[in-house]
Amino acid sequence: MFRVAIALVVAIAASSAIPADPVEALVARNPISEAERAYAAGNTRHIVLPVCGEQRGEVIPGRPPDDTPEVQRAIDEGQRPLSCADFGYDPKNARFVRAARWAAQYNRKLLELGAKR
Repeated sequence: MFRVAIALVVAIAASSAIPADPVEALVARNPISEAERAYAAGNTRHIVLPVCGEQRGEVIPGRPPDDTPEVQRAIDEGQRPLSCADFGYDPKNARFVRAARWAAQYNRKLLELGAKR
């Protein structure tokens, strides 16, 4: 019985030491609140997500896909909270879509806040 209790404590401690899923950690937060908090702190960098698979690249969800100097600067200076490795094997791109929806809300809020200045 004592061995079972020790094994249980070790298992719980080990599971809490495993880092949380980065995609789930990102989408668990409120994107509007996070954007407002970042903007208030002076962080106006947009979320940039990697495009994984055969056609690699980066996108800024929630922004028009223009190739203007402003968009290029936003990509260059953007936050990159996730990598292709964080999405893992995702043949239907469900994890990417969830992260992109979250990032689109965040980025649109940043644009809205910046327009109010």
